[in-house]
Amino acid sequence: MIELTNKLEDPEKAQYLLSLYQEYHNQNTYEGKFVKALDKIEAFIQHNQDPIETWLPKEKEMLFQNRYLLDYCEFDPFLKSFAAQVLEEGIAKLKAAGDDVEDIRNRAQA
Repeated sequence: MIELTNKLEDPEKAQYLLSLYQEYHNQNTYEGKFVKALDKIEAFIQHNQDPIETWLPKEKEMLFQNRYLLDYCEFDPFLKSFAAQVLEEGIAKLKAAGDDVEDIRNRAQA
């Protein structure tokens, strides 16, 4: 990121952009945590839109492993609820495809 911001002509804007990135990366502000959580949610939404045939076993298991999404949303009730909805949509997709959801959940939590 430093390399990218060094290419900007305006040093103040470059420093501001770098500080925003550091805030996101370090997760030391509410805003940084919020953007990181939205980033994770968005990735799961995109994944849910992919055809189920393209999902790897690991990707199915991620729906049941909090470290990939819910842990990032714990600090905010709205984000936590939104993330839970996104996960439920993924689980519904597994069920609709005939996957053994309980087996996937058990493997994920083993």
